[in-house]
Amino acid sequence: MSGDRLARTRTFSSLLDTLKGMLRCLSLAFGLLIASTASADSYLHGYAQGVVAALAPGKAIQVTGVDRGRAVLTSDECVDDAQRAALKQVLMDNPAITAVAWRTKACQATQTLKDRPTGSTTGDLKWLPRGELFPPLLADPREPHYAVQYQAHEGPTGDINTAQAAIGDYFPIVRGDTRVGQVEFGIQAGTFSLFNLDSDSSDLINTDFIVGLPVNYRLGSFSARAQVYHQSSHLGDELVLGNPDIDRINLSFEDSELLLAYELFGFRLYGGGGYRLRSEPDLDPVHGQLGVEFRWPELIGGFDLVAAGDFQTFEKQDWEVNRSYQAGLAWRGEIGREVRLMLERYDGSSPHGQFFNTPLEFWGLGLFFSP
Repeated sequence: MSGDRLARTRTFSSLLDTLKGMLRCLSLAFGLLIASTASADSYLHGYAQGVVAALAPGKAIQVTGVDRGRAVLTSDECVDDAQRAALKQVLMDNPAITAVAWRTKACQATQTLKDRPTGSTTGDLKWLPRGELFPPLLADPREPHYAVQYQAHEGPTGDINTAQAAIGDYFPIVRGDTRVGQVEFGIQAGTFSLFNLDSDSSDLINTDFIVGLPVNYRLGSFSARAQVYHQSSHLGDELVLGNPDIDRINLSFEDSELLLAYELFGFRLYGGGGYRLRSEPDLDPVHGQLGVEFRWPELIGGFDLVAAGDFQTFEKQDWEVNRSYQAGLAWRGEIGREVRLMLERYDGSSPHGQFFNTPLEFWGLGLFFSP
């Protein structure tokens, strides 16, 4: 067997072993998921009742139960379609609540509410709707979000203390109902800037820019996201001036990806992959991604326990798996806004574009904001 063929065989074998390990982790997570169902539903019941009390204080609406993520709401009064839709949207902003059922009488035309839900509706289309059909991935290092993070980097050239400022969001434009679920089109964009806290002026090291056009889909607990996006990466001016011999890479590419997700008992499992449409420099195009997220509402006071793991593998990195983990507490306001304090761990090739082939490990602490 030639050396190249032997190397490819070993790489493929290593990839299979990694995938088997990830599947074992997912199986363990599913077992824990089943064991915690009853307890999770009891917390979801309290969470759902709190949302209803905050958004409909003048209505006698009760949450009579939450069974495997399905919330049942009852009322002796009529609750019109607009208010039902508004409550359902906010409740299902929590990925652990996968369905909302109503047990109440229908309203007469004169009983409809004056206040309408956010977003205008034309036919079956809702323009500028609230929430999203495919919630952002928590542990993906390049998912657009708002955050301020401290990271203690360990790399081949030494250890440094860094800070990352992330500014990004997803904006839904139009959503429509189909016979089998809902479809949504939107736009998302983000910037990720990394700073060297050990330098005299906290030099900018690297900034990544991302803009994408996702199409999201949801049917009950199942959701999907297909998108085409652009990413480019740039070294900081201070870093270049202080290191004139640095090997600068003009990294820029367009990528297509498809991710599928399923939510069950507070867990969210997702997986998929993508293909580079164009890249500079020329990069191997194929990549894959798996992940798991968990949320336990109001575990500590009014705070949710949140944990997530994201695993990505790239052909251009010989299928080595980049592992990203987060765990911490989240506090959600009455209208769905959230703040998360998360401990981070990363091990793999650097997610910072100019250094994508550089091994990197770090522990970090981040404050994340969901508007």
